[in-house]
This record gives sequence, C-alpha cells and structure tokens, in this order.
Amino acid sequence: MNKTGILGDVLEEFETTARQAVKQVKGAPKQVAKTVAGQTGVSAQSPAAPTGDESNKDIVKALYGKSRPKDDRPLAENNEQPKTPEELEKLAKTRQDLQRQHKETYYDPLINRPKPKDEPVAEKIEKEEEEEKAKKMELIQKKEKKDISIAAQNAKTHVERLPNAG
Repeated sequence: MNKTGILGDVLEEFETTARQAVKQVKGAPKQVAKTVAGQTGVSAQSPAAPTGDESNKDIVKALYGKSRPKDDRPLAENNEQPKTPEELEKLAKTRQDLQRQHKETYYDPLINRPKPKDEPVAEKIEKEEEEEKAKKMELIQKKEKKDISIAAQNAKTHVERLPNAG
C-alpha cells in the first residue's frame, strides 16, 4: 500500500480515467468528420487539407447542397400524349365525366347542403301531442315509484308498539 492509502489509490485511478475520457472527447469531432465525409462522398480531411472556414464550408455544401441527379428518367412511364383525334375526344369526355361526378358526389353536397323537408302541420301536432303524453306518463311513473319507495321505507322502519305501553 502507498503512503496515501486507499483514498490515494482511488484518486489516482480517477485521474487516469479522466485523462482517457478527455482524449476520447478530443478525438470525437475528428472521427465524426471522417464518418460524415465518408457518407457524403467528400474526401476526408488530411493533415495537409485546409482547415477552418474552407473545410467547414465544404462540409456544409456537401451536406446541404443540391443533390446530384440519379436518373433523368420520367416519373411515370405513360407520359405519351394521345395522338389521334379519337383518343383526344375520349380523354376530354373522361375528364368531363370525372368533373361532373366529383361535383355531384362531393362538391354539391358539401357546399349546397340539402334543406330539411318541412313536415305537414298535422303530423307536427300529432308528434307534439305524443311527446306530451310520453312526458306525462314518465311523470306518473316517477310519482308511483316515489310512493312505493316511501311505503317500502315506512314498512322497513315501522316498529310495533306493545299494547300496554302507553
């Protein structure tokens, strides 16, 4: 054991670990730059390469610059225009049908909502009378339930009196 004891050994271990961590942290940006440069296709920085703003600009241009065109092929393979008059007429008719169908099924119901149809006056009066009768029946049923519940409660709490107790 050293003169410093266990505490000294722990401090020495901590110091060596801290120095190793500092070395790793200092080397991390270089490693990241190499990885990014390898992924983007930009040549990795060498010791002879320019440092500072120029290298940063190169990296930024490589990351955020315009992408290189992979292929100049069209997106859809059927980009050919119909050449015969019959095909043109057929295409125009199909477009009109689609526009008409869209207007009928989507646009008109959304924009011009149909108004609710008015019911005849006699039917309205009958419905109102039926609703009033239903409300009255509900009130009667509620009253009966209250009466039953009061009677049941009285029966539960009823105490018989002894005939001789005053």
